[in-house]
Amino acid sequence: MNKVSMQKMFCLFFLLLLSSTLVFAREESVHDAKMQSDSRNQKIGQKAQRSGRKSDRQKQQVNTSSKQGVQKQEPDLFLIDTINAVIFGQEDTEVITQSDAQRVSLTGNMRSLDDIVFEGLVFLDAKKHKILPDDDMVDRYLVAIQRENNMKPGDLDMLFAHAGYTYQEGREQLKIMQAVNSMLDFKIRSNLIVSRKDIEQYYHEHPQIQEASYYLQYVVIPFSDTKTHEEQEAELKQFAMHGKGLSGIAWSESFWVNKSDIAQGKDFLFTMKSGDISVPVKTAVGFELYYLKDKKEERARSLDDMRHEIVDILRRPKYVELLNEYKTTLFDASSILYL
Repeated sequence: MNKVSMQKMFCLFFLLLLSSTLVFAREESVHDAKMQSDSRNQKIGQKAQRSGRKSDRQKQQVNTSSKQGVQKQEPDLFLIDTINAVIFGQEDTEVITQSDAQRVSLTGNMRSLDDIVFEGLVFLDAKKHKILPDDDMVDRYLVAIQRENNMKPGDLDMLFAHAGYTYQEGREQLKIMQAVNSMLDFKIRSNLIVSRKDIEQYYHEHPQIQEASYYLQYVVIPFSDTKTHEEQEAELKQFAMHGKGLSGIAWSESFWVNKSDIAQGKDFLFTMKSGDISVPVKTAVGFELYYLKDKKEERARSLDDMRHEIVDILRRPKYVELLNEYKTTLFDASSILYL
C-alpha cells in the first residue's frame, strides 16, 4: 500500500472517529442530565412528604420545573462547517471546507471548488520544493500594500473583513498566494522563452499601421462687441496666414489626437503643416482656432515598439500548454477525496 493510500485511510478513520465521538459525547451529556434530574426530583419529593405542607399545585410546579431543568441540561449541537474536499499530497494533506468555497478570494473574485483544489495542489508542491514565503516576507508585502495604496492603520483589517477574512486569515491567504505565484514562476513562466527569430517572423507576418496623429493647441475667440462677425473673421484669417495682428491669445495646453478621433468638419487639420494656424471656425459663442505644433504621418509600427506585445502573444499558447501539463502532473501525483 503506497503512502497516499495510507494517508487517505487514516483521514477517513479520523473523520469517522470524530463523528462517533460527537454522538457519544451527546448521549453521555443527556444521560448525566437525566441522572441529576432524577436525584433532584427524589429529594424534592422527600422534603414535601416530611413537611406535609406542599399542595398538589406546588408539587406540579416542582415537577414542571424539574422537567425544564432536564431540557436546559441537554447541550445544543449545531453545524459550524463542513468538509468539501481533502487533498492527499505526497508530502502533506490539505482540507477544503464549505466556508473556503463560499468566500471570495483577496482579489475579489469567486472561485470554483476546482480552482481552490488546484491552488491547494500548487501550495503543497511549493511546500515540497520549500518555496514558501517566511513571515518577514509577508510583513514586508503588507507594508508595501499599505504604502502604495496610502492606507491608514486598520484599513487592511477592513479590507480583509470585506472579503470575509479575519486579519490572520487574510495574512495566511496572502502567504498562500505568494507561494502559488512563486511556484508558477518556477514551473511555467521561467520556461516561456521566445526566440528573437520567432519575434521577427511574427512582426513581418503581422504588420501594424500606426494612424496619423496631430499635436494641437486650441482657443475660442469670443465675438467682438465693436466689430461685425464678418470683420472679426477677416481679421482672424489674416492672423492665421501671417501670425500677426492679435496678441494675448490664451491657447490651451498642447495635446495629441489621432486622425480617427477628429470630428467631422475639421478635415482642414489633415492638410496643415507644423506651425500652421487654422482658418477661423465660427461657432455659437465665437471663432475657434487651432495651432498645429507637430504631426506624425501614418506609418508602420516599428519592431521595437511592438516587441513586448509580440512576446506576450507568442507566450500565451505556450503558457496554456505548460499549465495544463503541470495540472496533469499534480493531479496524477495526488489523491483527492470529494465529500
